[in-house]
Amino acid sequence: MLKTESTKQHIMAVILLMLWLSMGLKESINSAFNILFIALAIFWGNRQNTWKQVKQQPIVFALGAWTLLYLIGLLYSDNIADAQRRLMIKSMFLILPIALIAAYPMIGQRRWKQILVIAPSLFALMCLIRASIRFLGEGTFQYDTAVFMYYRLSAWIMHPNYMMLIIGSGVIVLWWERINKKQIFTTAIDNTLWWFLLIFSGLFLQARTGFIILIALLIIAGVWRLRQELKRYWKSFIIYPVVALVLILSLPNEFGKRYLVDVSTEFVPDNNKDTSFSGRLVIWNMCMKCWRESLLLGHGPGDAVWRLHEVYEENEFHSGVKDKYNCHNQYLETAIALGIPGLIVIFLLPLTIFVYYRKRAAVLPLVVFVAMVYGSMCFESIFERHKGVMIVAVVGTALALFSKVDEEKA
Repeated sequence: MLKTESTKQHIMAVILLMLWLSMGLKESINSAFNILFIALAIFWGNRQNTWKQVKQQPIVFALGAWTLLYLIGLLYSDNIADAQRRLMIKSMFLILPIALIAAYPMIGQRRWKQILVIAPSLFALMCLIRASIRFLGEGTFQYDTAVFMYYRLSAWIMHPNYMMLIIGSGVIVLWWERINKKQIFTTAIDNTLWWFLLIFSGLFLQARTGFIILIALLIIAGVWRLRQELKRYWKSFIIYPVVALVLILSLPNEFGKRYLVDVSTEFVPDNNKDTSFSGRLVIWNMCMKCWRESLLLGHGPGDAVWRLHEVYEENEFHSGVKDKYNCHNQYLETAIALGIPGLIVIFLLPLTIFVYYRKRAAVLPLVVFVAMVYGSMCFESIFERHKGVMIVAVVGTALALFSKVDEEKA
């Protein structure tokens, strides 16, 4: 029997850390920690207080609407197995935030912030160590600086776009503490982690678009938060956009070519396969054709992707057929699966933040995080993977809870 509250607190914090770190491992391992965390949070948490707190956090209902919508979509999907799989993924939008709210009093705000910063820092460090070993070792990568700079570092752990969201969440937490002159660990450690994550994202992370979106959001939010101080001390703040510009200009592998648009033919030729923006334009064109077939309710969550692959084949989009591309755009992916109701639900989260959270003193980190996610959703189907749902549920709930605590302190 566990007799002390401090023991429970330490156990819950360790399990949350392992839940976050296991995002870089197999989904089965991450799911095991997920189930363990949810079970202990509900078992040890104060149920009466938890439901009271849930009612005070509308973000739970905004995220939970996904679960309800996919449950309804199950009714008109022919491919029941795939619809059930997608429903299980979306159910974490409802279950996990409730468990996080139940566990929050046991974990505490500062410890949770430390976890959100430690995990991405370890991911980035492991990526660099692996790249260094391949750079210094034998084989085709030995002393190849270009490969060292652009090798799919994060893909060893997870998809680059999900890696960017995890690193971005850590950067946002560090940014907010720095801007308020507070500490997560110590000033020296916080500064080291801040610059390490920024430089790693700018120079090594493949999801460069997400990095640019994040930097732009932090600059805009920082100007808004410090608008009074900027009028008096603008010289001390000029370093941030300068550093951001230098990092962006130094991005490897000819960053500009990523956005070269070659649509001289309707489809992406083999020699244009690496210009991912052109490839996405072709995919999005196929997605629009697919959506127009069932504009109101979509094809159903179990059938949408399969119908999209058929559209690829009908239009001789061979790369799409071979690699079984999804929409690479969450808005189009949702529209194809769930039609107009899906598009309504997808905007519930930002609408909820604007209506219910905008007056909170510490809402800016939540706003920046959601804006980063919704910007990334233009280029990737974030919510169609287990990791994407986990990241948004954990970080979104955490930042919503932090805003409430900071508001009460203020």
